[in-house]
Amino acid sequence: MREDRAVWLLAVACAVIWVIFGQLSPGTYSDDDLSHFFLARESLDDPSLAIGLYARPLFTLLYAVPASLGYGFVELLTALVCALTVVLTHRLARAVGVEARLVAAFCCALQPYFFRLGYACLVEPLAALCLTAALAALFTRRDRTAAFLAGLLPLTRLELLVVTPFLLVPLLRRNPLRVLLAAALPLVAWNVAGWSLSGEPLWLVTSVLRGAMQRSLTGQPLSHYFVALPLVVGGAWLPLFLTGIACGWRDAGAASRNLVRLAFLVFFATLALLAWEIHDFGSNNGLLRHLVTAAPLIAVITAMGVDEWKRQRQGRARTGRAVLAAGGALFGLLIPLLGLHLRYWERPGRPELMVWSGAAGAALTLAFLWSRPRLRRLWPAGIVLIAAISLFLTQRPMGLHREQQAMGHVAAWHARYVADRITAVNHPWFFFLGGYDRKDRERFVPVTQEALRGLPPGSLVIWESHYSHRILGDVMPADLSAQGDRFVQRRKVDVGPNFFLAVYEVVSPEGSAPR
Repeated sequence: MREDRAVWLLAVACAVIWVIFGQLSPGTYSDDDLSHFFLARESLDDPSLAIGLYARPLFTLLYAVPASLGYGFVELLTALVCALTVVLTHRLARAVGVEARLVAAFCCALQPYFFRLGYACLVEPLAALCLTAALAALFTRRDRTAAFLAGLLPLTRLELLVVTPFLLVPLLRRNPLRVLLAAALPLVAWNVAGWSLSGEPLWLVTSVLRGAMQRSLTGQPLSHYFVALPLVVGGAWLPLFLTGIACGWRDAGAASRNLVRLAFLVFFATLALLAWEIHDFGSNNGLLRHLVTAAPLIAVITAMGVDEWKRQRQGRARTGRAVLAAGGALFGLLIPLLGLHLRYWERPGRPELMVWSGAAGAALTLAFLWSRPRLRRLWPAGIVLIAAISLFLTQRPMGLHREQQAMGHVAAWHARYVADRITAVNHPWFFFLGGYDRKDRERFVPVTQEALRGLPPGSLVIWESHYSHRILGDVMPADLSAQGDRFVQRRKVDVGPNFFLAVYEVVSPEGSAPR
């Protein structure tokens, strides 16, 4: 079919762009990219690293070989994962009876955060692919495949464990025994692997509950994800997305489309509650990139919104023209207001163009109600064009920010002058930019109080204000200064108000450990 070829061309074009962006990017989306990269690479030597909740077993196992070949191969794999997700989004839209299927494919590819993660080493793109594949298999009546994929979802992002039952309910009505076995297989395998390492028969349950009882990060407001929707979804798509969420629930044959809406709402509510509450579950701390997991659902729902506007214009929709007009006007005002809030209070980057694209999208939506038939045919293409322009005007290759640059300079200095010394260091960018193996315990130890006790004279301690006293370490600068007879500061770099680092030399085996 001509439409299928167009979708494949879109996917291939996006994959090429993502690979080029990856090659032009000296940096990454976040430090979590490097954490997942190191875990995947090191899992070849120590498979137990793939079992933990943070590692996301499916992601770590899939990325292990590419990570061993280099970070460029990881970017290539992510580009292919995202390209395949675009194709499956189109097929999911077709399976649920959406007419604007091509819009769904473009919306998936051109969502700002989905595009930005198209060459990242993060779990969200793979989670989005698995979620889309599970839903597409469900609606094409491939029951066992759908059940197995539904069981795999928590192995990509643990929050999807809440979505899995909603996917299994329709399947259980048709073939309960086989569905339960297929869905349980991934989770049972994960638990058995954890049991073999820890000796706990219910390792997975106890690990989830243990993590839920502690939280080290500050919670976000309950409205956090809603306020950020223009940035994540893209302003041009947002009016259509909200229309797709609000309209069409009682239409004939809407059961499959309603399940897509319900899956998104459940996942969205789960993220909002976990980011707001004091409990931890799946390492959720309100990061906007978590919504990328639902990017294909957002795209399909947006395409539903396009169908709703078309049906209204043709007199086949239940929603009145006045309601849609009022809603479009409200979106046209709401998007700039949210953008101003983000611009001046949240400071996420450059939302201005997405704000204006949202206002333009709302204006085009309103104009569609009174447009002429020939112009009306171009309306979806106009939305796609505005989304593409705003996206490419705001997207740039990932650079190195000042903290990462500072760690790169220290790594270069270390490699040139003191590479033969035992060094205590935690920062992942030191290892990545220096080309070091962080598991080489003959040369590197973590910045922890226990590890510092055994450092011989001549060793170095690279203390920095990101990972040395929290997350990976438990040593404060005062702990080192208090033992001036043992730790002597040789270098200090102030990068800004939020980050600085200092290099200490161990000059004596005497003195007590940091307290």
